[in-house]
Amino acid sequence: MFENDQIIVVGAGPVGAITALRLAQLDVPVLLIEALAETPTSHRAATTHSSTLDLLDKVGIAEEIVKNGLKAQYFQYRYLDSNEVFAEFDFGLLQSETNHPYAVQLEQHKTVEIALSEAQKKSNFTFYREYLVTEIVNKAESVEVSVKLSDGNTRRISGKFLIGCDGGRSIVRKSQGINFPGFTWEERFLILASYFDYESLDNYRYRNYLAGANTWCSVFKIPGPEGF
Repeated sequence: MFENDQIIVVGAGPVGAITALRLAQLDVPVLLIEALAETPTSHRAATTHSSTLDLLDKVGIAEEIVKNGLKAQYFQYRYLDSNEVFAEFDFGLLQSETNHPYAVQLEQHKTVEIALSEAQKKSNFTFYREYLVTEIVNKAESVEVSVKLSDGNTRRISGKFLIGCDGGRSIVRKSQGINFPGFTWEERFLILASYFDYESLDNYRYRNYLAGANTWCSVFKIPGPEGF
């Protein structure tokens, strides 16, 4: 493989890992680089919806995600003050529209690891961790990326194209002067994990939304480290 033939993907979150996997499946040489030494296991997105599962069928990882996650066919809306259910939705009604008439509750880092595990089976896939992108130079027929390594040294890598999957503060996006429209909510949100079996209380589902007059919260169940 000539270095200039490869596509460089920056960021090994779910988007970067799945993008790299799909490129490798299409016989495109791909280099995935990630600044962090390990995939973060802190609480992040944990719901994969029907349309996304259908998309992941095409890259061959939907079945593994379903196997490792919790099928959430129903989700509820409740009044926060009274705990009364005022709406319940059934994904099963979509069975003629999707291969997956449910959502799946699975932590983001587990989805990432499933995608990386599949990608690493491909001989045209290369993955480097602790590669921090510091500079990007566009050339006529290629792109050159400068990275800082964990030992403080720097390295230059060339590729045919570069795909930025490095999040909201994307170095790739900023290097190209690409705007990031939108705004930041003033509210701050707290995520709390518990082993408490809330489903035993009043027919809770795997996904629940509770709305009050001045505040709201969500209660979701995920597999957790031991299947809880």
